[in-house]
Amino acid sequence: MDVIKKFLGKEIATSEKSGRLVPLNISFPLQVQRESGKAMMRPILLWNTEDQSVMVGGPVKEGSLFRFSLPPDLEVIDTVIESSKAIKEKELPDADALVIFSCIGRLSSLGPMSSSELDGLVATWNKPMAGFFSMGEFGKLDDSQPEFHGTTVSWVALKEK
Repeated sequence: MDVIKKFLGKEIATSEKSGRLVPLNISFPLQVQRESGKAMMRPILLWNTEDQSVMVGGPVKEGSLFRFSLPPDLEVIDTVIESSKAIKEKELPDADALVIFSCIGRLSSLGPMSSSELDGLVATWNKPMAGFFSMGEFGKLDDSQPEFHGTTVSWVALKEK
């Protein structure tokens, strides 16, 4: 917590007196470096005033390296749309429907531009869609196993057999 306060400012703690676990007013997720080389985003949620630790939105192995990250910028919207186009072309060109799970952190980071991400998915798939904002998502990066993510958007293309 001392490192986080040093770089992000003491005002991120809403109140040191409200109990052992204090919510943090922070929109800078941590990029946790994984063994595979791909970073995993983990939002910082709570500060434990007793042992000066922080709770993040998802599992992190002890001893993991991390760096501070900015919230997603508008470039991330293009990345989502381009990846969905590639999957549609290579793996599932004729899906029947799409289910979208977007982290609530994206809504606060992208604001009204979050609808551009959804519009891009609509334009790519042109199929019925449903979705909601969540407190984290399950998904996979490339050929990895599905795992818990934060500050991301995950979507599932469905096809009836």
